[in-house]
Amino acid sequence: GVEPVLAEHQPFDPNWHEAVATVRVADAAWDNGRQPDPDTVIQVLEPGYRQGDRLLRPARVVVAVER
Repeated sequence: GVEPVLAEHQPFDPNWHEAVATVRVADAAWDNGRQPDPDTVIQVLEPGYRQGDRLLRPARVVVAVER
């Protein structure tokens, strides 16, 4: 019943994700060349895991921010 926490390309959610770094939206781009929306997870550094609605370990992520 253990599942990975969805993170990459998802809106940042502090209930499931731990932001360990940020990148300005202007400095980030997806593979298709488009810029991510602010507060979007652009990279997963360490996967997170959950069991149902219970968080076992948050996903450690990099988040795009507007500055």
